[in-house]
Amino acid sequence: MIREVDTSKYRDNIKITGLYINSTIESMSAVSPVFKKKMSNILSENGIEDVQTDDWYPARPFFKAVQEIASKAGDGTTFEIGRSMGQDVPLPDDVSSPHDMLSQYDTLHYDSYRNVDAQSGRSIGGYTYERIDATTCRMGVTEDFPYHTGIAQGSTEGLTSTITNGVVRGKEVETQPTDAQKNPERRAFRLSW
Repeated sequence: MIREVDTSKYRDNIKITGLYINSTIESMSAVSPVFKKKMSNILSENGIEDVQTDDWYPARPFFKAVQEIASKAGDGTTFEIGRSMGQDVPLPDDVSSPHDMLSQYDTLHYDSYRNVDAQSGRSIGGYTYERIDATTCRMGVTEDFPYHTGIAQGSTEGLTSTITNGVVRGKEVETQPTDAQKNPERRAFRLSW
């Protein structure tokens, strides 16, 4: 279910990499050209145009644009957008299994931003990871994650299917406390491949 994310809580000086913006726009295009155009229009209205992969851009307008698209697209389409995003994640040479990559997913997410408040922790949210067995893990998305959680589940499933070249099954599971409830999980899911 789409849950509004209060984008006003994110500071104005937080920046996001152009690589992430472009990947999101292209992922939306893979699902529907209408969403790509809408996303580009919203970003343009907020002064974000001609996005360069190596540059940094204000994150809050991007959060708002993704939220607006998710609220119009619905859960299933938002999941598919996330899945397409996950399939676009560049894989380091040393990745040999989904566990190698998913255990680093929180760091990859965090590294996509600049000017994040280190004192309050992951003020742009993040991922939790727990290895269950050789072909299963549990992933969580923390409360401050600035996007619809379907994007998170879709992206982890898309990434895993790229690594395994196979089918991935995701199932929602109960959330667990993290960081002494500083940033509890908003959603959790179990992935099997």
